[in-house]
Amino acid sequence: MTAELLERHKPECMGQPKRPTRTELPKEGENKVKFKNHQKQMKTPFVVYADFESLIRKIRGCAKKGQATIKTEVHKPCGFSYLIVRSNSLF
Repeated sequence: MTAELLERHKPECMGQPKRPTRTELPKEGENKVKFKNHQKQMKTPFVVYADFESLIRKIRGCAKKGQATIKTEVHKPCGFSYLIVRSNSLF
């Protein structure tokens, strides 16, 4: 390992909570997603918009020593809604 690689590794190795972290973001100009294959779109007579609601509940006593990820909360479903919209045109 070269000294340059070691210096790059140090901040990732000792992140905020003193655990290994590494964040790589896309470069400016490469950080946008755009749909280009319009010819591959499927024509449909309707669209479904859906939403799911949940309550966040604390988990007690589930942390185990040596776990990389500690679950502290769980999502409990409490409701949902959906709307079916008929398309006026098929593109």
